[in-house]
Amino acid sequence: MVLLLPIVLILIQAVASEIWKPATTRVVVSSSAVEIPIDSEDQPRMTIAESGNGYEIDFIDHAGTRSTLLTSDLSADKAAALPAFGTLVSSVNSGEQLSPKQREEILEAGLDLTGFSENRPEQSMVLKLIAFFGHPFTALIIAIFAAAIFLAKKQGFSRDQIMDLSNSALAPAGIIILVTGAGGVFKQILIDSNVATVMAEAIVQSNINIVVLSFLISALVRIAQGSATVAMVTTAAIIAPLLPGMSGLSSSDYALLTIAIASGATVLSHVNDSGFWLVSKFFGLTEKETLMSWTVVETIIGISGFIGALTLSYFL
Repeated sequence: MVLLLPIVLILIQAVASEIWKPATTRVVVSSSAVEIPIDSEDQPRMTIAESGNGYEIDFIDHAGTRSTLLTSDLSADKAAALPAFGTLVSSVNSGEQLSPKQREEILEAGLDLTGFSENRPEQSMVLKLIAFFGHPFTALIIAIFAAAIFLAKKQGFSRDQIMDLSNSALAPAGIIILVTGAGGVFKQILIDSNVATVMAEAIVQSNINIVVLSFLISALVRIAQGSATVAMVTTAAIIAPLLPGMSGLSSSDYALLTIAIASGATVLSHVNDSGFWLVSKFFGLTEKETLMSWTVVETIIGISGFIGALTLSYFL
């Protein structure tokens, strides 16, 4: 029960936030003005249509309130941001389905430019409490106190003994934090040094299937340095610049790319992976036995996930 407690709290929060979350604001880029009925069920929505030398921005917020603005009517301070907004809008084709990143960027820029507000509905106190207790930090802290009370205290452990147990548990957690942080640093170096963009441009010219490419890059990084986290974060940084230039990507394609990257980061766990040693020591296995069991199982899982993602990419 103690082990399951944080998982249950986080799961309740995740389910509640998904069921009662407000509708996502849809963004439509059009080459001509589109008349939207005020009672349209397609709410909330922002439509950006070309109008003369500027744009007509039509917005319906979460409450159904409609606002329209011509960019030619912008004040001087707002008009300064118009060229950047125009570049962002012109980077997508009229009528195409936008990626989540494109939708978010254009929506945020449109709201800043117009001063319109999304007017999101206020969360109820119950949902706020669920979000608080279901946050991973809070859920894990609650589980720690529960373990100290229902396990350690029941066994007659003193406060000092509980503190010693807690301190010894920080050692493996510190390695995980270090590896995760290193992955983030490596990703940022790739982005800031423009290496990811250069590699992406070279890869585009090779015409390799994007799902295959995601898997291969992730697998190579995984085999080279061991951490699945670093492999996934690094591959995401390399693949991300490719996606805006690829038309026709749906939400299913993004899901399949995520599976391909995760699959590549799973294969061939060996001696440079902390998970390899965790399994080896906990189960009392030799290095050879761990390679013959854990490494093989991880590779089968990774390759199976990749084959499934690649197969589905031809049908979805």
